[in-house]
Amino acid sequence: MATQQPIFDGSSPSDPSGNSPAAGSSSSPSSANKKKSPTPSSANGASKQHLSEEQKKANHIASEKKRRNNIREQYDNLAEMVPGMSGMGRSEGRVLEETVKYSLTLAQERQAMIRQIREAGGYVDPALEISINSAIRHLQSRQQQNR
Repeated sequence: MATQQPIFDGSSPSDPSGNSPAAGSSSSPSSANKKKSPTPSSANGASKQHLSEEQKKANHIASEKKRRNNIREQYDNLAEMVPGMSGMGRSEGRVLEETVKYSLTLAQERQAMIRQIREAGGYVDPALEISINSAIRHLQSRQQQNR
């Protein structure tokens, strides 16, 4: 009894039609033939063809728009987390500048807490202190460079 070869062997993702994305990478000879010579029996009755230049351009524009919207959304999220940003002009540069200032403030507060813990006789992991001090130095140097 002959065994049937699987169409998809799991070594790479498949497209919705079940064919491997790379021509000839499938284990089944019939699926490789489908990739090389499309048949009019696809879901919409049309042959599977390469995208036209207009379609490629439209896809690129849609992808770029989606990327820009995602960036804008993340800037909005960041602006909501930084105190004092409401009511301000929310240019990307302004959001980043205020975020750096706020990060420096938080790091300095942590540094003060570490000092208080040590003064009270508590233990603070030296790696944590080194990390916070390094962050403060870095943020301060970046602020001085931007002035």
